[in-house]
Amino acid sequence: ELEKRRSRSNSSRHRYDVVTDLGPEEVRWFYKEDRKTWKPFIGYDSLRLELAFRKYGVLNPPKEEQVETADSCRSESPDVCVEPVCVRGGLYEVNIKEKECYPVYWHQSDKIPVMRGQWFIDGTWQPLEEEDSDLIEQEHLSCFKGQQTQDTFDMDIAKPVDSKDVFYHHHLPPFNLHFLFKWRGFEERRSTA
Repeated sequence: ELEKRRSRSNSSRHRYDVVTDLGPEEVRWFYKEDRKTWKPFIGYDSLRLELAFRKYGVLNPPKEEQVETADSCRSESPDVCVEPVCVRGGLYEVNIKEKECYPVYWHQSDKIPVMRGQWFIDGTWQPLEEEDSDLIEQEHLSCFKGQQTQDTFDMDIAKPVDSKDVFYHHHLPPFNLHFLFKWRGFEERRSTA
């Protein structure tokens, strides 16, 4: 009986057995209304934003992926627009291309920045800047896509000098942080630490 329940619960997590691209439900969207911290959109809004983002990406592939035709050689074609996404109880809309949020029923001169979150800072769960997050996700997929992951992770907690918890995963695929996280300033930050 217990084994039957365990296998049923594992089958619902089957997608996590192999490293794949993130599904739309696994990406979170954030807004920075107070200009200090990123606040998450509720799940429904976040999912709708991600689906619109993916639709925009399909309709507007990067320039190097576009197939050249006689028409595309003559002039740069403008981006195909995606409808703004209504969020926060219908009070705001998000422009996916500009990644800005603005109120629907009143005028506000400052647009609210919006960001797609894939990788997060441990402890605060604040998203990494989108450029860095995209780079990490690309490297992660290039190294591990299609590889089997473990069902359970053994974790040891260590206390470094700054007294923040650090988790060490013993059953994750091995990787070199220097190789995986090659974002701007990493070498300088690593050498000064």
